[in-house]
Amino acid sequence: MSDAYVTERMYRTISHLTLGLEEMRVRLPKAYDDGFKTIAVEEVRSISSDLAVRFGDLKEKLSMNRHEGMSWAELSVADLSDLDLVKTAEEILDIHAIASDIIEMKRLQK
Repeated sequence: MSDAYVTERMYRTISHLTLGLEEMRVRLPKAYDDGFKTIAVEEVRSISSDLAVRFGDLKEKLSMNRHEGMSWAELSVADLSDLDLVKTAEEILDIHAIASDIIEMKRLQK
């Protein structure tokens, strides 16, 4: 997997999240499932080991509740308070911003 793949998948995640605040309990799991869930922690580790820890924690948080045939993120988000839901979305945005900056710096150094 490449930095371009990680960037594209993170962009997908952000595009789902930034449509507006309403229905975030529906959009956040879809954004996660369509984007971040498809990125392995090892891929993020190749960008930054510190960021990989945060990314791994986020993946763990959004797969706390598991049921076959259902989105783990959707089940996990259902248990979050409104404040924790917003904090989770902010963490996704923060991880995206940091990863994007690091990838861009690496690209410029080539």
